[in-house]
Amino acid sequence: MTEMVDRSGDLQYRPHKWYTMTSYGFGKFAAEFFTIAFTTYCFFFYERVVGLSSWWTAFGYIIYAIWNAINDPLIGYLTNKPPKGKLGNKLGRRFPYILMGAIPWVFIYLIIFTPPNLDPNQYGWVLFLWLTIWACVFDTLYSLWDVQYQAIFPDKFRGEQERRKAAGIATAVGIVGIALGALIPPMFLKENVLREYFNQGAAVAVIGFIAVLFLLPGVKEDRFMRAKYEQSMKYEQEQGSTSFFKDMLYALKNRNLMAFLLLYFLYQSLAQSMTGSIPYFVEYVLEEPQTSVTFVMAGFLVGALVSIPFWIRLANKLRNNQKMILIGGFLLALVTVPFIFVNQWRTITIFGFSISGYNIFLWMVLWGSCLGLFWSLTGPVMADVIDEIVVQTRVRKEGTYMGLRAFFGRLAFAVQALSFAIVHQVTGFIEGQPLIAQPDSAIIGIHVHIAIIPIILMLLGTIIFWILNDLNPEKNTEIKLRLVELGL
Repeated sequence: MTEMVDRSGDLQYRPHKWYTMTSYGFGKFAAEFFTIAFTTYCFFFYERVVGLSSWWTAFGYIIYAIWNAINDPLIGYLTNKPPKGKLGNKLGRRFPYILMGAIPWVFIYLIIFTPPNLDPNQYGWVLFLWLTIWACVFDTLYSLWDVQYQAIFPDKFRGEQERRKAAGIATAVGIVGIALGALIPPMFLKENVLREYFNQGAAVAVIGFIAVLFLLPGVKEDRFMRAKYEQSMKYEQEQGSTSFFKDMLYALKNRNLMAFLLLYFLYQSLAQSMTGSIPYFVEYVLEEPQTSVTFVMAGFLVGALVSIPFWIRLANKLRNNQKMILIGGFLLALVTVPFIFVNQWRTITIFGFSISGYNIFLWMVLWGSCLGLFWSLTGPVMADVIDEIVVQTRVRKEGTYMGLRAFFGRLAFAVQALSFAIVHQVTGFIEGQPLIAQPDSAIIGIHVHIAIIPIILMLLGTIIFWILNDLNPEKNTEIKLRLVELGL
């Protein structure tokens, strides 16, 4: 990539080295590691192990999602400027917030999985409050660091190829996080008792803390980033101050941003529903112990990790991030269809044809390879959208836009909670009961929330993006040139 010179001509942009991209990728590791562990086991833990009713659990998730509606965009807006005083002057615009959020965040996960040992029928409201309060604290700290982490990407990595490479490396590191998030908890879960969930929580917290330490070098802000921010502040002062609601309204009127946010929300709904369904799927459909979750998850992780270099090369050849993510959306919906028909661990039956055993693992490899395409392009597509907004406004407010992205992503938790609660109530799922207690209708319900609902959501999101998005390679090139002219 050629170097970019600002308007004064005295400061050059230089592409970052692979080790900086790898360090940056540990943010993906931490986020994916905790997301896969939390999403896979939190709802299952409170409903199946603690014995809390589906509706109490879903209500806690919904409050958690509503809190995100306030939390993520507001934090993004409030942290667009660095902390005042020596901390901001010394550490930069976003790095202090990453420190303040990430380090305590990793240990809140353990608290979520250590509720008081109470009778869920008599003290369900206490367990509900425990889930709700600590989940909200967990998300607040996550938002504090993750919004800053995401906002750094379009500012730190400027060129198209560099963004794809950085996103590819970060995605690969993130997949390792997903792998460990899928592998570590089941190692402790043999009898599905409270003590085992405390042990897995402690292990997850320690690994997460180590990941945060590896992340810190990759999110430090260099002289070029600080200079561009100072230029942005000059433009903002010329325009006058704006309010939180004015910034939100402007962002929501941008068609390309809304196209991406709706696609991202519905994709996250697919991901949350599928990963949250896996413990139910393994125990009640495949009739296997929770340790088999590792085998199921390993398939899609292998597929995602192996496929990423291919998708990055193809994206560099096509030079069209928007077209690539559309392909990824349609493929994800397509490869989710077989989960409607899975009946046993050793056999998949599709339209009357049986595919034997080792089987589900291979199909999960294919599913993971399509997921790898979507993961690889999410960051570059969002960066393209932000570049357009920066050219239009001449102000860098990535925190606001990443806060909106986080909000739309977290809405997926409400989709998961509502769909699980409704499906379980309609199909007669019995909370806190072993395999033999579930009726056949409940097994059908698991097929619904692991496959049918995710397919519908993913297709809807992809079609919306196809209709609304008007970014293309030619327009992106014009935007990049304009950024250089503006010194941004």
